[in-house]
Amino acid sequence: MNRAWGLAACVLYVGFSALVGEVFPFSRFTMYAGLADRDHAAVFQFELDGQVVDPLELDSFSGFDTDALVPTGVATAQEHELAPIARHIDANPGPETGGQPLQIVWRVFRLEEGALSEERVRGQQGIAW
Repeated sequence: MNRAWGLAACVLYVGFSALVGEVFPFSRFTMYAGLADRDHAAVFQFELDGQVVDPLELDSFSGFDTDALVPTGVATAQEHELAPIARHIDANPGPETGGQPLQIVWRVFRLEEGALSEERVRGQQGIAW
């Protein structure tokens, strides 16, 4: 029975796609076709006193501009992962003193002439408890 529903859904999707044409999400073209010219991508990590941590497990923060967690010129597709972290940081302000240094680090991967290289770009630094 499940296979029948799956096959029916597939046929309906393909049929509807042919009917409406090039309208997202029914387009035959990839959403990310513009990425073909990009030679790098970045992933973030938060480091507390030099150790990688999950900022959602920390209690409070100070010194971060959550509207600018992604630095200019860094190509990433992780904005959706930074959004809940930014909300957590904004919702849990801490005092201006004490705590430990927390820094966002961008690991930028670049493909040049078939070789993959990695560069670490240090982003914002604040304080966390």
